Amino acid sequence: MEIAEVHQLCLEEIRSHITFLTGDYAMKDSADTLAELSRLFQGLGICHFLETLDAGEFRENLVRSGHARRYFLRKCRQEGNVASKHLALSRTEALLDALAAGDLKLSRSIAELSPIYWNRDWEYEDDFCFYAFLNQLLLQAPLLDREQTLARFGAALEGGSSTRLGVLKALLAKDAGDLETALAQLVEEEQARFDVQRSAVVDSKFLFWPRSFVSIEGLALLRAAELVGLEVRRDFAMCPAEARLPVRENDYRDLFLELDVLLGAA
Repeated sequence: MEIAEVHQLCLEEIRSHITFLTGDYAMKDSADTLAELSRLFQGLGICHFLETLDAGEFRENLVRSGHARRYFLRKCRQEGNVASKHLALSRTEALLDALAAGDLKLSRSIAELSPIYWNRDWEYEDDFCFYAFLNQLLLQAPLLDREQTLARFGAALEGGSSTRLGVLKALLAKDAGDLETALAQLVEEEQARFDVQRSAVVDSKFLFWPRSFVSIEGLALLRAAELVGLEVRRDFAMCPAEARLPVRENDYRDLFLELDVLLGAA
């Protein structure tokens, strides 16, 4: 599928999902829509980048993915919704999108609103630990807390291995060499998974295509390296230099806050 086709499909789906939200449903009924909007904004941002190297549109749409996640988390708190599977940290890459966009204020807001407890019915424990560690890093949690999260990550693997864990250990130790080695392996593994899947992807899974060329996780982990004071100059597959955006506070329109205002006035 051509990226231009994916771009158009993203726009159409975003419009449809935003229209659904104007129905002012409870968050338990809107959770799937907001999760999908995060994915769509991420895909649209990558499409802009792949088509024209438009870093501004790339950043803006990654930020909007983060806006969707923040809106969901805020609404869940307001409504007392603690039973949605979408509260699981690893069910969305919106935190990674905000990090890759360089919007640390938004990233920290998502981390502050995110649950701190794992639900075994919603996600794997090692996936939870990965995102919990990033949240702790953003919120400057005590070193002991981060060490305990990585110990829990390792125990959850039950003797298995994880390149993600290697990356996080390097971040904790502030070891640039180990980080570069582990991150290169992580992105190569991600690329290999996409390459295996590429020939079997159906058109309805159109978000596969932009995601298969740019690693948002890799870009987010490069940002995490900056947060611990590591300078990583090495190039990585799926993490082009033009996509490594500088940290910047953004004043993009928050469509979801505007939606709240609209619904409140209705």
